[in-house]
Amino acid sequence: MQNRRWDLAESASAEFFATLAGTPRVVAQLLWNRGIRTANDADVFLRPSYERDVHDPYRFSQMTAAVARIFSALERGERIAIYGDYDADGVTGSAILAVTLRALARAMGKELDFDLEVYLPHRDREGYGVHEAAVASIASRGTKLMITVDCGIANRREIGVAASLGMQTIVVDHHEVPPELPEAILVHPGIPGETYPNRNLPAAGVALKVAEALTREAGLRGILLPPGFSKWLLDLASIALVTEIVPLTGENRALLHYGLLVLNKTRRPGLRKLMEAARLTPGNIGSREIGFQIGPRINAAGRMDHAVTAYSLLTAENDEDATRLAAELNLRNTERQARGSKMLAEAREVVGVPGMAPLLAVVREGWPPSLLGLIAGRHADEHYRPALVIGRNGEECVGSGRSIPEFHITRALAEAGGFLHKFGGHPQACGFSIHGEENLRGFLNQMAEIASRELSGVTLVPRLPIDAELVPTDAVPEIFDALASFAPFGEGNAKPRFLAKSMRAEGVRRLGATGKHLAFRAHDGRRTMRAIAFGMGERAEEISSGRTVDVVYELDKNSWMGRDELEMKVVDFRCSNER
Repeated sequence: MQNRRWDLAESASAEFFATLAGTPRVVAQLLWNRGIRTANDADVFLRPSYERDVHDPYRFSQMTAAVARIFSALERGERIAIYGDYDADGVTGSAILAVTLRALARAMGKELDFDLEVYLPHRDREGYGVHEAAVASIASRGTKLMITVDCGIANRREIGVAASLGMQTIVVDHHEVPPELPEAILVHPGIPGETYPNRNLPAAGVALKVAEALTREAGLRGILLPPGFSKWLLDLASIALVTEIVPLTGENRALLHYGLLVLNKTRRPGLRKLMEAARLTPGNIGSREIGFQIGPRINAAGRMDHAVTAYSLLTAENDEDATRLAAELNLRNTERQARGSKMLAEAREVVGVPGMAPLLAVVREGWPPSLLGLIAGRHADEHYRPALVIGRNGEECVGSGRSIPEFHITRALAEAGGFLHKFGGHPQACGFSIHGEENLRGFLNQMAEIASRELSGVTLVPRLPIDAELVPTDAVPEIFDALASFAPFGEGNAKPRFLAKSMRAEGVRRLGATGKHLAFRAHDGRRTMRAIAFGMGERAEEISSGRTVDVVYELDKNSWMGRDELEMKVVDFRCSNER
């Protein structure tokens, strides 16, 4: 990681501090940094409420039509297909709808007539989105209703083919909306004229809304589902809320808050066994555990083999199947880590030192499409530039891109779309395919031109946002306890970072078998605090004992031998005279 620009947030206004009189000043500053401006807003943020913060699913403009069509299919015994995506959002969203439809069929006494197929495309062989060959295959089995999850909004032609084959489609999606929409029932927070207030739901969140609406309609029809049925689906939705990196504000914050409560006491054998395989303890699982342990294992299924393994795990109904599938996902995740590390090393050799180039691009023969996004993400993070990573197989190329906040990478793809066979994505993540060497060269040249134009005058140095100054003397247990109310952390609500200036470093030492980590004690003149800097062992000479340093850190708690001690989890440091 190159040097980062430290950005300390501006102080909140005196009026705001007065408004929150009685609240510790540093806590008030954290609220201000998150856009909170009134005492009422602070209460809403710190105390999420399902009843107050979660929106009615029928605020989706086409939800009534979607619910009516699904119940019609159930009543007539029509064959239904769920066409999902292979990532954690698509897999959990597909599981939410499948579990709901099966429960409804059972409660309606239609279980014997119920015919449901869940189709997840192969990441490498088919790629993202709805595919015409798959549509034809699904239709050939007598399917009358297809529900897409985490895909479909950009598949006007394929959904048209479905209609010609006698299938109606409901699109449950959240991806960027194209100029021409498919002729289908659209449950999507971003379509023109949409009335649903939360534009940032992941696809699994949209699927949860469909499940909530179906549950409510079932009650009106006298169809009895287990108490709290739709809320027990929040464990699945919580995974997508983290892995899809959507803003964790407003409704999303409330959904994740309650989703984590459900996840920590989940009834699903598959999730319980997955936690066991990842050595996670129910009751202590938060957004970080989803992001670094649960999500990667679910995604590993689609990256290394087929996403159906992850789907089967999430919908497993007994411990025997769940144990077997969890072990398989654990193995796939280990394979993914090993293959990804090898590819990353190769990519670093190609990129070298990027210099002044505003766009990074790596093209390698034979690289699997499933891991390209991970490599692109690492390069974008390390060099703070948009990155394209492309795997070539003869004349066929598949690529992934990851970007920085200053560059809308999918909009850039649209501008260079004349060279592409297919593309889609979000402002900071994309996927695409290219036919032919000439198109590849033209695409890379145009993307470099677009990046040069859009990033002209932009300093391509990563920012390190810092919430407030907090020296060891003021980092008391009451402050640490107050930080718990800011969870769950994630996009739009990062874990608070603090700055301690002019700390005297004492007892500096390297930790770990290879000295990979660094530890010291930071002394502010009145009190010392243990500091641990993971992965920074090679920087030990910068912080030799007795030197004065500025430290950016997260406040953490170390528990050892029954004793709790607050400590600094170091994010970055530098000598005080470098300011």
